[in-house]
Amino acid sequence: YKNLFGKTETKIRGRFDTPLWLTHRIWQNIPVEFLKPENRVTLDMTCGWGSFLITAEDRLAGLPDMNRRRLSNYIFGNDDDSTTAELARVALLTSTGKDSWEISRKDARQFQLPRGKVPNIIVGNPPFFGDRKKQLTANTGGKRHELANDFLSHAVELLAPGGFLAMVMPGSFIASEAGPETRKKLLDTCDIFEIW
Repeated sequence: YKNLFGKTETKIRGRFDTPLWLTHRIWQNIPVEFLKPENRVTLDMTCGWGSFLITAEDRLAGLPDMNRRRLSNYIFGNDDDSTTAELARVALLTSTGKDSWEISRKDARQFQLPRGKVPNIIVGNPPFFGDRKKQLTANTGGKRHELANDFLSHAVELLAPGGFLAMVMPGSFIASEAGPETRKKLLDTCDIFEIW
C-alpha cells in the first residue's frame, strides 16, 4: 500500500497508511463486549488496504459469543479507490482464509451500509487534506477546510445510538480553525472516552 502511491500523490490525496500495530491498539480500547453480538456491525468507510478491517476480524473472532457467527456479515469496508478497495479484500482473504468480504467503492461522505444495516462500530483513518494553501475556496466561504472533518461528521450521523467511533484525525483537529463545527457536533452527539 505504501508503494502504491508516490509521496506527492499521497500528500495531494491525503491518504496515509494505518499500521496494524495502531489498529490493534485502537481496537483493544473499543469496549465491544458491551454491545450485543448482533449489534457489532463494523464499518471502515475509508478502509485503504484494510488494516482496521483485519484487526476488526481478529478482535471479533476472539470473542466467545461471536465464534459461530459469519463475521463477513458484521464487518464492512469502503474505499473510493478501486485498487485499495481490492487490496483490502485481498488482505482480509489472506489474513482469514475466507473470501466473502464486502468492500464497497463509493464516496464515503455519502456512504450507507447495505441492506438497512446500521453500524454500531465505526473506525477509520480518513484522508487528510494535504495543502493548507489550497484549503481556502469559495465553497468554504474563505475559511480553512479539512477533508477529514467531512468524514468524521458523516460517521457521527451513521453511527447507531450507543455505538463506538474511533477515528484517526489530523493532530490539528482539536484546535484548528477548520474544525469548530465538527468538534461541536462531536461534543453535542457523543461522549468522548479518549483522545490520544
